[in-house]
Amino acid sequence: MIDWVELRGVRRAPSESIDAANGMWFDVITSLAALLVTAVVRGVRSSRAVPQLDIHRGVIRIGAKSIALADIDRARIMVHDQQLQLGDVDLRFGRPGRLEFAVLLRDEHGVVAPEATRRLLAKAFAATSIDIPKDKYDPTGKFARSGAPYNITRDEAIALVLDPPPADGPLPIIWP
Repeated sequence: MIDWVELRGVRRAPSESIDAANGMWFDVITSLAALLVTAVVRGVRSSRAVPQLDIHRGVIRIGAKSIALADIDRARIMVHDQQLQLGDVDLRFGRPGRLEFAVLLRDEHGVVAPEATRRLLAKAFAATSIDIPKDKYDPTGKFARSGAPYNITRDEAIALVLDPPPADGPLPIIWP
């Protein structure tokens, strides 16, 4: 028996952009094109299905794409300068390059994802292999936190979804 539960407040995370171009005009045109594409993609994604979790099978899916909980290896706090003043914080989780999701931990009004969703995510995170990525030159992970300052461990991800921080609360990250 498949027991899919909708994860209200969770969404598919947008793809990360790569800044590999030089030249002011090229950057301006590329930025404008990226803004337009981002607006279209966000509009399309917002009309799509809500992610679903089958905790018994250990799978999370959105539409036709799915990922096993055991394959989820990254969790990262997303705070942008303009959002920091507003107190917006997202938790992005998944497997980079494959499938990632984002859940709102707090916004300017203190709104967070529904409690039922956060409890389900805590159970799901317990079945993942979330950890701070290690560099090949630091195999023991001694400096992993400074190399990936916004990444968090599985235990930190569970704690954050169960008890999201207030707007002035501390986050388990290193500010660059």
